Amino acid sequence: MSTIKLSALTHHLGGTLKFPMGCDQSDLAIKEVSHNSLNIPIGGLFAAITGKVNDGHDFAAEAVKNGAAALLVERSVSVKVPQIIVEDVASALGVAASKIFGDPSQKLKIIGVTGTSGKTTVVQYLKQMLDYFGFKSMTLGTLEGTRTTPEAPDLQRWLARQVEGAVDFVCMEVSSHGLELGRVNGVTFNLGIFLNLSPEHLDFHSDMEAYFSAKKQLFDGRSATALVNLENDWGKRLESELSPSMPTVSFSLKDFSDVDSDFNGLKFRWRGLEVATRIIGRFNLENLAAAAVAASQIGLSDAEIAKSMEALVPVPGRMQPVSLEESDISVIVDYAHKPEALQAALRAISDLTDGRIWVVFGAGGDRDRGKRPLMGKIASELADFVIITSDNPRFENPDVIAQEIAGNIDELAVELDREKAIGSAISRAKPGDVVLIAGKGHEKVQIFGSSELPFDDVAIAQKSLYLRKAAKGKKS
Repeated sequence: MSTIKLSALTHHLGGTLKFPMGCDQSDLAIKEVSHNSLNIPIGGLFAAITGKVNDGHDFAAEAVKNGAAALLVERSVSVKVPQIIVEDVASALGVAASKIFGDPSQKLKIIGVTGTSGKTTVVQYLKQMLDYFGFKSMTLGTLEGTRTTPEAPDLQRWLARQVEGAVDFVCMEVSSHGLELGRVNGVTFNLGIFLNLSPEHLDFHSDMEAYFSAKKQLFDGRSATALVNLENDWGKRLESELSPSMPTVSFSLKDFSDVDSDFNGLKFRWRGLEVATRIIGRFNLENLAAAAVAASQIGLSDAEIAKSMEALVPVPGRMQPVSLEESDISVIVDYAHKPEALQAALRAISDLTDGRIWVVFGAGGDRDRGKRPLMGKIASELADFVIITSDNPRFENPDVIAQEIAGNIDELAVELDREKAIGSAISRAKPGDVVLIAGKGHEKVQIFGSSELPFDDVAIAQKSLYLRKAAKGKKS
């Protein structure tokens, strides 16, 4: 396990080390760090973050009582342990954690993916492609934890474990929150990938400019090489604003031709090579393009990349088919929980079927309310039947959320019981129809207030398909 002396850590942080009267003035070796005063490892460093609601400095004494041997603070506090004083603890915490855990990102090849949509899909595609050719890789993001990008100490501790496990590549999602809140400070990325930008998290970022500025931080000295998607205007803007000294590789759909899409997957020519995949939905071509250009930068040949794309399997909850033998309808579960993603999923399905389209979706509570009527309008325009249901209402009234989604569109049905809503769409669909269940994707719980209740869209869809088949069997 790595350790670092207080004096060396202070030097790396550009801070000042102070020893209050009466405390041990030895140059301690620090091997752990936390910003939670109730969960501080014995002998660890407590980081006193000044937040919007609580000030970590007020909990310094509690942290010491629970085992902290030193503090990372913005001002001296009346506690008899060594204190590293810095200008901004939240910003310094990532670097501090990196140094404490031995700068693990410098011993790994790390690929960071940012953007509003597609982060999870791209990192999962990349892992599959790398694993196909025998590399040892790990992913970190929405599928692996409660936060897309973990808090800095958790992230650095996790990266250190990957070093110990002889991992070659880490493919990780990098959220705007993770960048803005300093969670990835201290992480060195070999490749930084920008996918796209659309309105999201505007309850956290003041506007789209602030959102873009947060995403752009991945490329401000953190990434050795930038890979930028030019299929959207934000990508084009990012490319134009990057430092001339920043190695930049752009990508788009120009490498794809002769695209054919159906419920069995995508077929196309990529850089002149014929590829048949099990990936559903034309919009996934951009995700494939991102994974392919990253694989190319890693050193895989075009032929190897094409071969690995053919081996890809759908990512859980991302245009995931739910099937039952001899089913006469198609069911897709997708994580689409924002307007652009819902629009892309519905358009992709429209390209695949001549049957009617059903969509079951809701919107999360305590999140950006502005997207709700936009999603209702998109669903009403692109689907034949719409059932608005509950998603993760959290502390909001599910009925109010549903009303905000529906707006003034009278023909949108509402069934707040998500299981009943899914069952209704699947039971009422006619042969050849497609049912899209959107919003929760891979999630296994539904959040009501502070409670998390078991709920799995895929499992409920499978159950509903079985009941549909059983009902048809009785009729015959």
